[in-house]
Amino acid sequence: MIKDQLGLALGSSRTRERMSWLKWTLPVLVALACSNIGVRVWQSWKERADVEALAANRVSVLATLSASIVQSHISSIDAAFSLTTGAIGSQTVSDDTLGKITQSLNPLLRDFVVSVYGNDDRLMATSRRLQHVDAPTIASLLESAGKQPSVTHVIVLPGDGEGVLYFAKAHLDGAGRHDVTTIVTLRMTQSLFVGMNLATHTMAILHVGDQVIARIPPLPGMPIASFVPLGQERRHASVLGTYYSTLPLDGQERLFAQRDILLDSGRQHWRLDVGYAVDTYRSAWRRGFYLNLGAMVIVAALLLGGYFMLRRERQIRSERAAWTRITNMILENMPMPVLVVAAGDGAIILANDASLGLFGAMASPGQPFPNLFTVVSAWEAIHDSDVSETTSMQTRNGPVDMLMRCREIDSPGNLGSMLLVTLTDISEQAQQMRQLQTAADLDPLTELPNRRYFDNAAERLTTMAREQPSSLAVIELDLDHFKRVNDSYGHAAGDRVLGVVAKLIRGAAREADVAARIGGEEFAMLLPDTSLEQAETVANRLRRSVEGTPILLEDGTTIVQTISMGVSVYLSREPGIDAALARADAALYEAKASGRNRVVVAPADVASAAD
Repeated sequence: MIKDQLGLALGSSRTRERMSWLKWTLPVLVALACSNIGVRVWQSWKERADVEALAANRVSVLATLSASIVQSHISSIDAAFSLTTGAIGSQTVSDDTLGKITQSLNPLLRDFVVSVYGNDDRLMATSRRLQHVDAPTIASLLESAGKQPSVTHVIVLPGDGEGVLYFAKAHLDGAGRHDVTTIVTLRMTQSLFVGMNLATHTMAILHVGDQVIARIPPLPGMPIASFVPLGQERRHASVLGTYYSTLPLDGQERLFAQRDILLDSGRQHWRLDVGYAVDTYRSAWRRGFYLNLGAMVIVAALLLGGYFMLRRERQIRSERAAWTRITNMILENMPMPVLVVAAGDGAIILANDASLGLFGAMASPGQPFPNLFTVVSAWEAIHDSDVSETTSMQTRNGPVDMLMRCREIDSPGNLGSMLLVTLTDISEQAQQMRQLQTAADLDPLTELPNRRYFDNAAERLTTMAREQPSSLAVIELDLDHFKRVNDSYGHAAGDRVLGVVAKLIRGAAREADVAARIGGEEFAMLLPDTSLEQAETVANRLRRSVEGTPILLEDGTTIVQTISMGVSVYLSREPGIDAALARADAALYEAKASGRNRVVVAPADVASAAD
């Protein structure tokens, strides 16, 4: 039957086409070329990922090793405090005792001094007499230690190009009173990096907050003890604890790994950032990428040449290929009624057996498709809509409620724009809905179905969506600041607002849709055979309608009401509508939280639709 209709549309004369050998070889060449391009793209992406992962692992391991070295130096300072505390407890503290302590730890730390000060800020003993003592800094440390004896106090100052670190900790006597203070002075902060072996183009920065304590190599504009913003904008890398950042001092992007350095038994910490210049390890990958890119351009050029070689042959076969696609569409959409209609005059071009069996000769090719409607003018309002619409159509057995979907398709030759029309008989569902709309199922205030009706309809529609299968969208909406209306104008005004909004909801719903009042100022809609994107379009249209409708109260006051809406879609694997309602409710809550008077689509449903 379809072949006969195609013959009428295309004409009886047919020309046998001579198929050249290129017709068979071109698809193979295209497949090979596309595979080559795909492999090269995947290879470049994989190589980039491997390079980044290798660099991230390298800098992560280097940061861990460097952190262990710095931590060991900090442990040596803790050991100096512990040994000095023991000497104070045994009352053997002296210059000689402190000197022996520094000598025992000297292989780990260079040029550090241990000093003990009394309560009167008088120097009691020191491992080495210094020619210059920073008296204000010592006084500040002694004061801080006296106020907080349980904390190790640290000050970093610039000095001699490498900086000076002061550590101070109070000692408490047997009665718990502060008697003396130990101060460890590390005269070269770079000593904390002794033992590190950093590769070329690698740097390390030890800092507390934005204050630099030590760094390798020295950078212009980053002196010791200075405050420098260290990579305020960060992007996470592939390995945990690594990130990309650009130092504002040199503008060079680096791959960093960060580690914590613990002080004072873990009560304080510094940060050690070890960075590797991105341009250094990406240069080899870039060279390979550009070579691959050049090869892909050459392959694409070859494909383009093949396209022009077969352009004429494709033009000859274009009408047959187009009608083959139309035939496939009709066959794929059976057994439901399917028709191909001219978008201009509405003439029927093709109709499958289901259409002819339902409508008879009225659905034959050449007949006006609008004549199939109970109301002929309904075609004008429906044919340019991408949303499924419910309408009444005149069949051989009388009027039947139909769910109709129109989609524009490519037309062969110069036949003009065409529409693919699919029809679903929903007369049984429509009749059931009319029978269920009794007084027990209606909300008396809004004249919309109540929660009981909504639950029954949801069970029926979810069953239908699973069995067909077809899509089922869910919209949940709530009136914004409705309590304020009741409080300001009274409950009669609130009832008036609910009635107007309900009327607008009814106007936005199709006959096959279910719109119900499920709470005080909360409504919900079920939209069968509607995708997530189409439901969002319906929701936004309703939101704008409510916002643009002034509501006149009994006292002559006019108010404007807005609504917030959440949209989701029922998934066929779900046992009922509850999960979809929960996602729509969460999206509604997000719409409320983000400012109201807006539509939010459930993120999980967006991801499912993308898959």
